[in-house]
Amino acid sequence: MHPEAAAEIRIGLRCNRPRCPCQKPGPSGMTHCPAHEDEKPSLSVAARGNRVLLRCHAGCPQGAVVEAL
Repeated sequence: MHPEAAAEIRIGLRCNRPRCPCQKPGPSGMTHCPAHEDEKPSLSVAARGNRVLLRCHAGCPQGAVVEAL
C-alpha cells in the first residue's frame, strides 16, 4: 500500500457528523472501525513510509479490520 491509501481509507470510513474526529483531513488519524459498530472513532490509521498501519483501539484483530476493509 502507498501512503495515499491511508488517506483513501480514512475518507472511505468517514461518517457525516460535522464535529467527529474522523472528519480531520490527512492520511493519519482516527476513523470508524469497519469491523464493529463504532459510534466513536477507534481505528487508528497511519502512513509510515510506504506502509499503512491500522490499529483498532476497541480490540478488533487486525485481520478482521483488513477483511472488513
